[in-house]
Amino acid sequence: MSQTPSSNGFLNSGREFQKFVMDMEYNTPRMEVINALLDASEMNRLLLADEFRYGPGQLREVKISYYPQRCDVVADTVNSSICETGTVQSPTQQWYQITNGIQTKPQRLYPNDVRYVDGMWSFSQHAVQQILSGLGALRKELAVRLTTDLIANKGFHEDGSEYGTRINLVYTDNGLLTPVGISTIRQEFTNLAYMDPFIIGYTQVFQWREFFGIATDNNTLGQAFQRINAPRMYYDVNLNTIKGVTAGDPEYIIAFDPRAVKFVTFSENAGKWSTDLLSIEDLDRMFANGNESVLLGAFVDPVTGLIFDLDVHKTICVDDSKTGAFDWKLTLIYDTFYTPIQTCNEQGINGIFEYKTCPVVLPSCPEGDTPSPAIAASDWTWTPGDIFPLLVSDITLGAYTNNPNVNVTSLAELAAVMGAAYNGQAIFSVDGSDITYSGFSQITGSINSGNITVTFAL
Repeated sequence: MSQTPSSNGFLNSGREFQKFVMDMEYNTPRMEVINALLDASEMNRLLLADEFRYGPGQLREVKISYYPQRCDVVADTVNSSICETGTVQSPTQQWYQITNGIQTKPQRLYPNDVRYVDGMWSFSQHAVQQILSGLGALRKELAVRLTTDLIANKGFHEDGSEYGTRINLVYTDNGLLTPVGISTIRQEFTNLAYMDPFIIGYTQVFQWREFFGIATDNNTLGQAFQRINAPRMYYDVNLNTIKGVTAGDPEYIIAFDPRAVKFVTFSENAGKWSTDLLSIEDLDRMFANGNESVLLGAFVDPVTGLIFDLDVHKTICVDDSKTGAFDWKLTLIYDTFYTPIQTCNEQGINGIFEYKTCPVVLPSCPEGDTPSPAIAASDWTWTPGDIFPLLVSDITLGAYTNNPNVNVTSLAELAAVMGAAYNGQAIFSVDGSDITYSGFSQITGSINSGNITVTFAL
């Protein structure tokens, strides 16, 4: 007796009139704030990642002791005697403990589903593709957390203010560089004896990097832009959203001394705490042994190089299938530490600064009309009514038509079928008796050759 696929996504996915794409490129922007903290951490030697490992897979706290910089050592006169009692200088202690983590929801792969895919693709290759399809969302969430935490731990400026001097890196109305903004940041870092900064920003950072790539000698202004010592600049695609910036508002730039920040990760699946099965490629071996088994290993993010703990549980005899199922998840244990920088400055200055830029200049239309404001997503709903149980033989949403041929008995199951049918272009959820999504345009379609009409409305 042949076994039916456990999920509608695999039915007919490998017939000769189709092909199963195993080398998809998932278009997610690079989260450069992750690279910024990784690069800065290479320059911060106050804490080392290995110091948090008592042994492979064993986490411990780290305490540092140091003599804080003294700024009150100058005597009033030169007549003091060495026989006078000196001031005792006690060291300062500070504890560090890795406490943060990010994890995927548990995911499942049925080996039996692979029967319905033509070609020699292995279970491991399917699992790798499943992981890669979700890594972009995982990176974005991590990046948002890192940027939010960096902003929360910023210090004051040299003048005691929150944002310091208003700066511009580029003239957004004419596309010219202005070195004054970079010079302003560097001057403050020089005054405080800090290292050349790492800079994270949005429009002005992106445009600086674009304009600097085509910079040449400017005979009119008498400046050779090619001679600018370009700082380490990272574009943060999430920064404006985190700060709530709208069109016409000033934006923000974060600048920090690399010695002020240390990003540390830790792997539990190491040494004796890992299994002989170590990587996602070992799913084929797990299946071949025929037993229920566990994999405790690692998965390396091909974009950032971050090493995630990979946990896989192979269960046998699941859902009346002799091939069982693989359940897996990824976990990254990490923390961002804000280490002390020794300098004689005012309280609250810690080497992490946030600057405001001048507002981005919006273009003027020839007719004098103002540019359209940014469009906000709306909540759309559809009420299916009393249609369950329902065999969904075909479903059309927008430009996508699929033939899932699956029975659904609840709104949640129907929402999942719709999400797959719409190629992941919208996230459908259940709200009472409605199916909803958040988006910019209306979705319409039908189920079972038009017998059920799908119309989302505001």
